[in-house]
Amino acid sequence: ALRRVLSAFVSAAHERRKTSISLLFFKILSLLTHVNVDQVQESHDPEKSRFMSSYTFDFELVFETEDRSMPTLIRPIFLALIGLCLSFTSVQAAEKKPVFIAIDAEFGLPNSTSAQSIKLGVDTALEEINANGGVLNGRPLELIIKDNRSMPARGIHNLRQLAKTEDMVAVFSGRFSPVVLETITTLAENKLINLAPWSSADGITENDMSPNFVFRLSLKDRYAMPAMLKFAEAQGAKKIGLLLTNTSWGRSNLKAAERYLRGVENPVSVGTSWYNWRDKSLMKEYHILR
Repeated sequence: ALRRVLSAFVSAAHERRKTSISLLFFKILSLLTHVNVDQVQESHDPEKSRFMSSYTFDFELVFETEDRSMPTLIRPIFLALIGLCLSFTSVQAAEKKPVFIAIDAEFGLPNSTSAQSIKLGVDTALEEINANGGVLNGRPLELIIKDNRSMPARGIHNLRQLAKTEDMVAVFSGRFSPVVLETITTLAENKLINLAPWSSADGITENDMSPNFVFRLSLKDRYAMPAMLKFAEAQGAKKIGLLLTNTSWGRSNLKAAERYLRGVENPVSVGTSWYNWRDKSLMKEYHILR
């Protein structure tokens, strides 16, 4: 539309058509309002006539000059029309329906800022993508936040609600592997893509689901545990003990450690001790390993 407007405007100015400017104005109006100006001009309908007269301006004087270049008086109008066209284009872009992504994480968990950290990263990415034109021919990405408070049941409920959202394409999960592991079936049932930026249990992606809707964006236990054990050996440790949380994440770490230790001579594991999330002291579990 902008190209058509500018082309017509420059052509009219160059050829000094005294009567074409009013018609040009209505052509521009037609482009911006989807009104067929030719039909309006030919109509004898009083309402349409009032429509025409309300927009009529006498532009003939602006062409009464011997200079065949664009007249001085027309330049402000020219710029104003460019602004009008660009504004209309901006409004059209702003009216495009958003594409939604979500974060379902432990926002309300006391003394934890992992969910907020994930949101900072997602916000940064969305800002960059939208500033560069969005996705799918200019549609903006918009973020929805859900708080599961690190509770699997709440996470399952949140995902079912998000799956009902039109144009929801993916959900970022939070820090806690036990929550994500419990929601895998719900993700598959609702064909909802999950992006795991923090939770590291191997079973999150190694889940035997086909198709698999979970994509890992971070380290997993299978890689992290061998790295820590190699570091312990490099520091001269001959024996190690495993102090693990009594959750599916802790059990995932135990499997990763056992898998690695079976293939090396050192270090040697002296045992495993388990603790629960709200334990106030780990001294008892620590002394078991000694």
